[in-house]
Amino acid sequence: MSYSPGDWVELVRDVEGGSAGQRGWVTNVSNFGGLNIALVTGARLTSVDGSAVTVAPPGQDSGDGACGLALVAAAMASGWPGGQVGSTATPAATTPVNQPLPPPRPPEQPDTATAPALSWAQPPLPTIGVDPGQTWTAAVLRVGDTAVHGWTMGPVDRSGTVIRDALNEVDNWDAFALYTARLVEGLDELADYARTRWGEVRIGIEVPGVPIGWRPGSPPKFQRLPMRDWLIPRQVAAAVLGAYPQARLIRPDHLGRRPAHEYPADLRGARPPSWGPCEARKGERDHERAAYDVAGRAMVLPR
Repeated sequence: MSYSPGDWVELVRDVEGGSAGQRGWVTNVSNFGGLNIALVTGARLTSVDGSAVTVAPPGQDSGDGACGLALVAAAMASGWPGGQVGSTATPAATTPVNQPLPPPRPPEQPDTATAPALSWAQPPLPTIGVDPGQTWTAAVLRVGDTAVHGWTMGPVDRSGTVIRDALNEVDNWDAFALYTARLVEGLDELADYARTRWGEVRIGIEVPGVPIGWRPGSPPKFQRLPMRDWLIPRQVAAAVLGAYPQARLIRPDHLGRRPAHEYPADLRGARPPSWGPCEARKGERDHERAAYDVAGRAMVLPR
């Protein structure tokens, strides 16, 4: 049995720091399968063997007193089902995005020598980060420190073929409509997956600002950035907000530009074959790393 961050579990035997019958949720999973667990009592367990726990639905009496019941009730309000949805990998380029998502790979523990895992006082809120781009837009579903699933997609023609330069002309509204419809469809799929598995999801979107050279009163000589490089990402962000008006707005702040070793292996090594398409010409992962950082900023904002 494999577990992911946010899954509710119950101890089936005594372990260091916890007793059989206590419940909690998984906060992280190590490369070797050991579970970090936050009990409803507030205690935290590390490197628990998977054989010491079993799947537990949230909201049942944990035997841990009023404090534990209150925390379980709070978790029930958010909803944390342990369900899982189907499995079909989505090839890149011309494949539609409306394929069922595969089960995610087991989460990996970041290298604590360089990127300590965050300490979650409650089950981490599943969050989709979106990095909008003029050519490529990426979305990553993040739970805690784990990159669960993601994709990088570009503009296409009506047959579904990726056309890299389709939006070089900022007035090409037909191409823009196809692009944003495809992105929103992909976001809908990710959001449905997260709600099915964890009961809730938040979306965060990076919202680009207007470059100084293009602001009112700026001399034309400062307009060095082509209009399409900032206008199209802003329009993509606006389209996402139109589809998800409750999305959290994240301002640009060197997102995705941390050293590669500070990101999970799924965002810096071989790309998981179960993920969605990566249509960037050279398979670049920078947009997905930026989307991961956007999700990280959005997930810790007040509910």
